[in-house]
Amino acid sequence: SLLESNVPCLLEPNTTNNAMTPDMLTSAVKSCFRSRQTAMKINGVHTDIIVQVFQDRIFVIITQIKKIGTLVYAVAEETSMGSRTFTANVLLGRRDDPLVLIYARQMIEQISATSSLPLLMSVSMTPEGRDARTFETIINVVLKLKCW
Repeated sequence: SLLESNVPCLLEPNTTNNAMTPDMLTSAVKSCFRSRQTAMKINGVHTDIIVQVFQDRIFVIITQIKKIGTLVYAVAEETSMGSRTFTANVLLGRRDDPLVLIYARQMIEQISATSSLPLLMSVSMTPEGRDARTFETIINVVLKLKCW
């Protein structure tokens, strides 16, 4: 897979003429990340969802206002007893909004079933998009966009 390749994520010039060939650029970009995205109306609200998988993390953007929102980092960790714990922390943005932590925790719980990568997530929702039905729909869409 592209994520498991040994190709470094560096854009190095061709040694003969110091220029990147199209094949070199395509190969380097492909080795850096994979991306999938969609846009849809959820409960009447336009919602953009982007999933990008890098070698060291999964980045998910969920926006209903066309802006990067609160950034949350979430990780699944194995305990000494063999069970998993899920941690989510706000890195940037609203720390008083429990919705983003709920999104991140649920998302990392689902992702960790098939990947050990941590999650970096951006969430910016309208007041109309903060209900349980929207939440469930978004989780399902992200899982369908799975590229990890």
